[in-house]
Amino acid sequence: MNPKIRDWVVLIVFGIAGSFYMFLPAKMVKSLGLTLGLRHNDHVMIGIIALILAVAALYGIVIRSIENSSALKKKKK
Repeated sequence: MNPKIRDWVVLIVFGIAGSFYMFLPAKMVKSLGLTLGLRHNDHVMIGIIALILAVAALYGIVIRSIENSSALKKKKK
């Protein structure tokens, strides 16, 4: 898979999942049936890890775009 597409997929999937477990109230997660048999503290930890992975993917996207723009500038010279 193309690394750029992979980073976007990771960013979107883990960003949504992390936000879901991190910011939704525990009662709402429980009512949706997505508790996975875990406590609320565990859901918060899963959300934090997922958001960290999303930020790392965003970092990869930004670094790759900066490298591409600098390579394009060098080609023009």
